[in-house]
Amino acid sequence: MEKTVDVISMREMIRRSSRTAEAYEHLPKHALSLSESSERDATVDVRPVASSLPNTRRLSDLEGCPSIHPARDKIYPRRSYICVGILFFVNLINYMDRFTVAGVLTDIKEYYELDNSEAGLLQTIFVISYMVMAPVFGYLGDRYNRKFIIGCGVLFWSLTTLLGSFVPSGYVGVFMVLRAFVGTGEASYSTIAPTIIADLFFHSMRSKMLALFYFAIPFGSGLGYIVGSEVANLFGNWKWALRVTPVLGLLSVILTFTTLHDPPRGQADGGSPLKNTNLKEDVQSIISNRTFMWSTGGVTCVAFAVGALAWWAPSYMTYAISVNGNDADKNMVNFIFGVITCVAGITGVILGSASSQYYRRFSARADPIVCAFGVLGSVPLVFAGIAVAHINILLYPGP
Repeated sequence: MEKTVDVISMREMIRRSSRTAEAYEHLPKHALSLSESSERDATVDVRPVASSLPNTRRLSDLEGCPSIHPARDKIYPRRSYICVGILFFVNLINYMDRFTVAGVLTDIKEYYELDNSEAGLLQTIFVISYMVMAPVFGYLGDRYNRKFIIGCGVLFWSLTTLLGSFVPSGYVGVFMVLRAFVGTGEASYSTIAPTIIADLFFHSMRSKMLALFYFAIPFGSGLGYIVGSEVANLFGNWKWALRVTPVLGLLSVILTFTTLHDPPRGQADGGSPLKNTNLKEDVQSIISNRTFMWSTGGVTCVAFAVGALAWWAPSYMTYAISVNGNDADKNMVNFIFGVITCVAGITGVILGSASSQYYRRFSARADPIVCAFGVLGSVPLVFAGIAVAHINILLYPGP
């Protein structure tokens, strides 16, 4: 006679095996109950467990069998949403600060008497510092208090940005070193903040909160162009543009140390305790993950192209306008480019997220496919914009 799995025995087996697990002690009590109410709320299917058992041939008896999960469908505390709001705000001013310099790059070139290669070096040393320090802070963030690391990092880049606004014209080397320090401070935040959100929320809510967090990238970048150029124009000096984000950074430091909550690692997934590994094990694990390696390579290529465009686009458009014999208003160019960045970036995040969620119903590879088509679709548009910039400036109102 064909053997089947007894549903009641299966539930008892899961309950007993869970009690022997170390992570079981951290599960909420309501998640451990197999009463009628918890059965209605449970969402994890035990059928995959049954399929791995010997002598199991039919799983039809397990249809509708309830199971347990500690975090799905839970009501998240208000503190979790407040934490996301704080992290969003810090990410916003993070990218504002990064592209404020791009918004006043022409003024910086004139003040320090830089050529284009030297002006590009400002961003290069920032990226190198960011790239070198990001893995270091990622390693520290897995082992030490993340709130403390974020708060100190934001305070550090806020102070270095502020100090950079006081560097005299004959000390361009000092200004570049301070920009490198800004990259170090920003790396401390950018690598750790998403992990806090991941530990506060689970499943689809985690994706939504991370999407909200990353909304700050295009929005903050666009604001950097706008605020940088407008503040410089208002005070008649580009240095004042670098003094806006440090004030906001100080506010974010206060919020980080007083309000931000650093949850236990893995809290949203049941509070399973994580074992620290050494650096060698971490590197081996990363290298063996092909999906991660290819994704990182793709993001690196995109960041290379987008970073260059974001840094030079306002200067390029100003030059394109002057080629036609017009008197280019660099503040207007930065304002228009900032608005385009905000609108296009937010629209892209919304469309990308919606497309990925829809297509995920048909393919498990929805995320990389949507990303790939999004990047490929942008290539001809970028090329066309560069090629015709000196011929027709549709959004520039003229002198």
